[in-house]
Amino acid sequence: MLMPGLAVACSVLLLMQHKARLFPGIALAASALELLMALGILHLSTGSVPLALILGAAIAIAGVAVWLKTSSKPIVSATTVLTLIGALQVASALHLRLL
Repeated sequence: MLMPGLAVACSVLLLMQHKARLFPGIALAASALELLMALGILHLSTGSVPLALILGAAIAIAGVAVWLKTSSKPIVSATTVLTLIGALQVASALHLRLL
């Protein structure tokens, strides 16, 4: 629950401080869905593709997209956290061993 909560907090920071709202909004929606699923409030499933893979990729792509267009230190920090969380979730969904 720590990673989805941290992703939501970073997404909210991006939404409040970044001028463009599309990618921070995507990151917030994906991370909020993951947080609700981690808390057991929401239960979603997809047919063939793991939902964790889709949401993790959305978070990582949104983080990279915002990171490429900013130079503000708080936004760079938040996008770095989002990108790492998304990448870890994608790796986990693909059953990759990182260590």
